[in-house]
Amino acid sequence: MTAFITSAIAVHVVNLLQSAGLALGSAVLVASLIGPMQVAGRLAELSFGRRLPSVAVGALTLLLLILSLVTLWLGGSTLAMAFAFAAMYGCANGVHTIVRGTVPAELFGRDGYGGLMGRLSRPSFIARAVAPLALSWTASLGLARDPSIPLLALAGLLALAAYAVAIRRTRRRTVVGVEPE
Repeated sequence: MTAFITSAIAVHVVNLLQSAGLALGSAVLVASLIGPMQVAGRLAELSFGRRLPSVAVGALTLLLLILSLVTLWLGGSTLAMAFAFAAMYGCANGVHTIVRGTVPAELFGRDGYGGLMGRLSRPSFIARAVAPLALSWTASLGLARDPSIPLLALAGLLALAAYAVAIRRTRRRTVVGVEPE
């Protein structure tokens, strides 16, 4: 789900910002802040994230991603709220690129890590390929208000729920002594 969200936003961020109510110039300015905020998020994770388990950092990252989308949805027509979206989304996306590799190692260990990451990457690649087209279709429905932003926020909630279930199942198997699938 996060691959879907980040791929859709990467392609459509200016349009999403405009659909939230920003003028084109402001939308481009806000979008230009996402990259530097990814770096800021990674630096924060490097400084503070080491004190937390990777699974906790992953959950916080998903919460920040959802909060960024809700901020854009509810208040993105103001420049200040759009800046807040860019800061939160950029930080969340930047840290997510780290967590994506550390959480599987924390949960399953390093044995077979390469094969596991290969299996996990397939659905991610499919989601990245489908997302821009799906968001274009959603935006083209001709509705009074573009539903793309709330749908992306909903996808973030689904990602967080799936993440929580996966962590719980994996930890239960580890405690019981059953090998993860």
